[in-house]
Amino acid sequence: MNFIQPQDGCLVPSISLFLLCCMNLCIDQGNSRTKVALMTDEGKIIQHFIYKTFSSADVERLFALYDITNSIISSVIKVLSVHLEK
Repeated sequence: MNFIQPQDGCLVPSISLFLLCCMNLCIDQGNSRTKVALMTDEGKIIQHFIYKTFSSADVERLFALYDITNSIISSVIKVLSVHLEK
């Protein structure tokens, strides 16, 4: 794996992922878990995470760590209201 995921859910990327660009962020919010995937433009999943709790701070952290150019969210619950400018 290219990540260290401490218990608090904070993501620490390895240096090799900073060489990648044009990342796509996919978020699937379910009733009990939120699944997140980082993908290339070709659809290859680079990394995925499962969160017990997910907040706008988690979204902001992902955007700060990765060069995300596209994103999509799917949800069966109330969707986070997050506005990020890049």
